[in-house]
Amino acid sequence: MESNSKTPSITRNYKDYFKISVKVTEMAKLFEYDKQILKSCNKIKTTREAINTESGRNIKICGQSLNVEGKNIENQEIIADVFNKHFILLWKMLIKTLMLIIL
Repeated sequence: MESNSKTPSITRNYKDYFKISVKVTEMAKLFEYDKQILKSCNKIKTTREAINTESGRNIKICGQSLNVEGKNIENQEIIADVFNKHFILLWKMLIKTLMLIIL
């Protein structure tokens, strides 16, 4: 439903519903954070985590890395190549094993 409907009553109902849903969501978050803090052994840390979650500070955007033969690789193309080689090797081993079973 759109908030810019031509019927004023629909627009008013939409706005009222939206305001109520925002308040319900905020209250649910508060109750959940309160419950987490009350259960926590380290209340300061839990409070800080809740604040960071709400402020968006604890969202970390980082690339994937893979440890191959003791080397940490972050280049996505090299990681894809390593996985491809690994699964090709597994496939070859599976075929070899099946051939031994069949013959």
